[in-house]
Amino acid sequence: MDIADQAFEVEEIQRREALDRYRSEPERNETGICWVCWEPIPSERLALKPGALRCIDCQKEFERGGGK
Repeated sequence: MDIADQAFEVEEIQRREALDRYRSEPERNETGICWVCWEPIPSERLALKPGALRCIDCQKEFERGGGK
């Protein structure tokens, strides 16, 4: 295994560890951007539901689809 292979392996391990940490945290949105349409979530919605993942329109669609 050469140095490039070793570097790739280390990078892959770090990537998996970062993804595992991310997946173990509760879902939250610190950006204020809707995870579906990528538009800013209105400040009124964020005031009522800090950390909202979706804007109100995308949230309604999400709930209509049974959360899928």
